[in-house]
Parts: sequence; structure tokens; C-alpha cells
Amino acid sequence: MGSTGSVYIAVPPAGTGSGRVTCVLGNRQRRFDAVQTGADAIASKTQVRILDVNTNTNTLTIEAMNTEAVS
Repeated sequence: MGSTGSVYIAVPPAGTGSGRVTCVLGNRQRRFDAVQTGADAIASKTQVRILDVNTNTNTLTIEAMNTEAVS
């Protein structure tokens, strides 16, 4: 957890399905199913942070990383 990745297939709003995320684990690029807790879909190619891993379903819970500049 705390690792980052990139959305491969858009992740729909919480409770409406799953998408796919690509991340690097142990020098290997891997793709996982991913869900989120937010109300807005996370688009493909968005950088995300991994919040949780469900080892029973091999599914990641993610959040979009804030890409806005801080002034």
C-alpha cells in the first residue's frame, strides 16, 4: 500500500464496477482489477495511489493522485 500506478481501463465510481490498473511490483509490471471509493470515475492514464489490497479477489482499492500545482 502507498505504491502508485496508472489506470489502464477506467475505474467507475464506487459500487458500480471495477477497472484495471498497471503498477510495478518487484521489477515486474503487473495489471490488477481496481475499485475506488470516490463518486467520479477515474480515467485511463490517470496516476493513482494504492490504498488497500484485497488478497482474496486480487483487487486494489485506489485513489487518483492530486496533479494540481500547489501555490
